[in-house]
Amino acid sequence: MEKLSEVLKDPSRFQRIIFNSQDILPKDKYPHWDNVRYLKPPKGMSHQEWWLALKLQRQTLFKQVPLKDRNGRHFRYLITDPIPERLHKIDLRAGGRIEMPAQITNPETRDQYYIASLIEEAITSSQLEGASTTR
Repeated sequence: MEKLSEVLKDPSRFQRIIFNSQDILPKDKYPHWDNVRYLKPPKGMSHQEWWLALKLQRQTLFKQVPLKDRNGRHFRYLITDPIPERLHKIDLRAGGRIEMPAQITNPETRDQYYIASLIEEAITSSQLEGASTTR
């Protein structure tokens, strides 16, 4: 397989890659080279050209953080689909849902729940310490 540096040496080839790279980035996945190299590239492109086009498209999507590496370059990250959608689902389902068992909120069963919890904690603590304990 030819090297990426060979693709970049030919300006007309590089220009063709740029112009033909519109909408080749899959919408539902973030393909890594380990997967791309086994897929069929778009018509008229080699795997190396396709990978270069994918990398160039991603450059505009990167977000930079103030943290720098040893060489003074900023660390970057890229949020791709479906991550925002999944985070949104987590936000919707996790927000504002602090609940307690009914035994705690019901005054009639609250004392029994506390006593059972204390006994359970004592037994579990003894078992963690290695004591031979039965219920």
